[in-house]
Amino acid sequence: MSKKVKRISDFLSHTVVVGILLFIAMYYPSIPDRIPIHYDMYGQCDAMGDKSNLFIVLGIMVGGYILLGLISRYPHRFNYPFEIKEANKLRVYSVAAAMVKALRVVFMLTFACITIFTALSVRFLTSAFTLTILISITLILIIGSICMSKANKGH
Repeated sequence: MSKKVKRISDFLSHTVVVGILLFIAMYYPSIPDRIPIHYDMYGQCDAMGDKSNLFIVLGIMVGGYILLGLISRYPHRFNYPFEIKEANKLRVYSVAAAMVKALRVVFMLTFACITIFTALSVRFLTSAFTLTILISITLILIIGSICMSKANKGH
C-alpha cells in the first residue's frame, strides 16, 4: 500500500508544483500590482504588497517540495516513538516515507491555494481553509503513526 501512496503523492506534488509555476508564468502580467501579502487570524487581509511577493511564496513552495522530497528518502534517520524491530524496519521505513510524501502533498496544495488566492487578490480566507489544512495534517500523522506501529508489529 505505501508504494501506491508514494507514487500517487509524488504525482500530485509534481503536478501541483508544475501547475502553479505555469499559472504564475501565464497570468503574472494580468495580476494586480498590489496584492494581499498577509492575513490576520480572522482571515482578513491586513497588509498589501507588490506582486513580486508571489515569488517569495513560490520560493517557499519549491523549497518545501525539494526539502520534503529529500527527507522522505532517509526514513532511517527519523526519530520514532518506539524501537523498530530489525525484521520490520523496511516496512516501517516505507510507511514513514509515504507519510512524509503525503504531508508534502498537503504542503504543496496549501501553498498552491495561497498563491492563487494572493494572485487573485482574495482579501478574505475562510476558517474552513485553515481547518481543512489542520485536519489533513492531523489525519496523516495519526494514520501514519498507526500504520507504522502495525508495520513494526509485523501485521
